[in-house]
Amino acid sequence: MSAERSSAKPNIRMSRWRRPLAAAAILVGTIGAAGAGTTRAAPLADAGWTTDVQVPATSSPGQTLTFGVEVMSSTTATGLVDLEVYSPNLGGIGWHQSLQQVWDAQSFTAGQQQRLEVDWTVPMDEPTNVHLVKVGVFAPGWSALYHWNDAAASFLVVPSTTSTTTPTTTPPTTTAPPTTTTTPPTSTTTPTTTTTTPPTTTAPPTTTTTPTTVSPTTVPLPTEPLPTTSTTSTSASTVPSGGLMFSEDFASAAAFDQRFDHGWSGQDPGTWPQIAGPILSWLGDHDASCGDPMQTSRTITIGAGAAGKSGVFYACLPGGDPAKGHLMTSVNTTGYNIAWFSPKQMFNNVGRVCWDQNLTELGGGKWVQVELVAKGDADKYGNDLGFVGPGFQDPNGPSTGVFPSAATGGAKVFRGSFEIWRGDDVTGSLGGGVTTTADKAARYRHCMVDNENGTVTLSQARPDGTTATATVPGDLPDGEVRVVFQDDNYNPDKHFDGSERAGPNHPYTWHWDNIQIG
Repeated sequence: MSAERSSAKPNIRMSRWRRPLAAAAILVGTIGAAGAGTTRAAPLADAGWTTDVQVPATSSPGQTLTFGVEVMSSTTATGLVDLEVYSPNLGGIGWHQSLQQVWDAQSFTAGQQQRLEVDWTVPMDEPTNVHLVKVGVFAPGWSALYHWNDAAASFLVVPSTTSTTTPTTTPPTTTAPPTTTTTPPTSTTTPTTTTTTPPTTTAPPTTTTTPTTVSPTTVPLPTEPLPTTSTTSTSASTVPSGGLMFSEDFASAAAFDQRFDHGWSGQDPGTWPQIAGPILSWLGDHDASCGDPMQTSRTITIGAGAAGKSGVFYACLPGGDPAKGHLMTSVNTTGYNIAWFSPKQMFNNVGRVCWDQNLTELGGGKWVQVELVAKGDADKYGNDLGFVGPGFQDPNGPSTGVFPSAATGGAKVFRGSFEIWRGDDVTGSLGGGVTTTADKAARYRHCMVDNENGTVTLSQARPDGTTATATVPGDLPDGEVRVVFQDDNYNPDKHFDGSERAGPNHPYTWHWDNIQIG
């Protein structure tokens, strides 16, 4: 989640955006003797933080593992430490989160290593395979990501052994199943912390990892951090596949015009006769000084043609602080219209798209779409990237008249729900209940990640402080695409009465930030 009232953003860096994906068959099918394929990775130093995780190489259902998380900051700081453990699903498709432990508001002294510990009792039904361990450091309350160690360690869960055929083997004494739950607890004991002087003997092991420990690309939130990129450069060429392709945090008010194409799709209200009742002005969030969106607003006025829609897109730096910079789109209409913006370049083989947006309750006539438009579709409609999603592709029904082929796909966020689609078919949704808020200032992280195995992982930070994730059927289009961010509208006012549009409510504005494409 990002919030314009938060403190300055950290200087986020990361050496890799996507990691190679080992075939699920390798992960599941090559696990044999205890200890095979397990590793403790070298400590990862990045963005001023160093993290390492110590965990036994093997365990069995019913046994208790202790995870030792070692964290050191180059400066005195306060942070949230997040430990996560994942294992491949039994069918070899997708990933299961076995454990998450969070230590918020931890204080770190510059150069001193701090050790955090948590015990985990392996459930009796836990998959017996390789488990991957990840650790991240965030600003308190998840407000910013400082550091992410995507391959901190791995270990094997092996079947429980019995001594019925080997008289010389003493049966284990701690194989009783948990008495309270068969699902991984968030924390089975109260975590403990200790602080020591900087380590001098923590060099990584000399052994190398095996193919069974390659980290998957299906990393749910917290997502891997990305470098912040310059907001002054523009490229019109295709960006090669792999690695970071694009990142924009709107710290510069000029970034939008410099780096994005934008447009208005559907009928043009500016050319309608007045008798038709077009909506040519409404209230958008923030005044001209970028004041509190809960208290201030501005009048959005549109006219004919592309030039007449420029006021629909506007950037804000509340208090003049670049760290709080973000973009707004604000639309009201009696028909079906899309205000869209897209990085100027074409991308190749996109595997991941993330962005922050508000989850304000804007009614049943407004939603967000993030689309990967196939080059053939983009070429077909020229400069119009207002492609409609499933449910609005009837040429005789409400639409912009810009229809995707099956080569184009994307995601839709509607009243807090989050789903993925391809062509005219919805292939999966996040679930977990609709979640919206009255707050306009807070923005929440959304990601869709192609797992390259016929599934996509969706993740969404939510107003209650949780992050929901789900791996669902689908994929992101391969090949050359335009990545398009849309403000979709179908007669929003008919879903509200006058009182709901009065005062600071004016439910017409989406807030965007931290766009990252890889």
